[in-house]
Amino acid sequence: RSDSEKEPLTSEDAWHPSLPSGYFPGDNLTVAPKALTDPVLEADDPADYSIMGTIVLKLWISEKGDVIYTVFLHTDLSERSALVVEKAFQKIRFIPGELNGKRVGTVVQVEVNYENFLLPEE
Repeated sequence: RSDSEKEPLTSEDAWHPSLPSGYFPGDNLTVAPKALTDPVLEADDPADYSIMGTIVLKLWISEKGDVIYTVFLHTDLSERSALVVEKAFQKIRFIPGELNGKRVGTVVQVEVNYENFLLPEE
């Protein structure tokens, strides 16, 4: 298929019927989305200040650059730590992806490995 014939992902492609549809996978784009901000990890409980392990997230990025939905696909982090990381990725702003010069919603997969990451205590 040419770029102009590429179809957006449907909820069936994303493995879950309630996930947003109409978003293009990153490898279909002519310009990939680019993060404008880094994920900032914030924890309310001191027990969450030490994060160590890997998490794989799927992000749905709108044509405006907002993360509108996240799902974690795999993690060896504790559930609490995974939620802290997921919450941080939900707040990232992006330059949206493009397909043939038009901004489009995008689905990207991100893998992050934290090696003995310590959040600053307040």
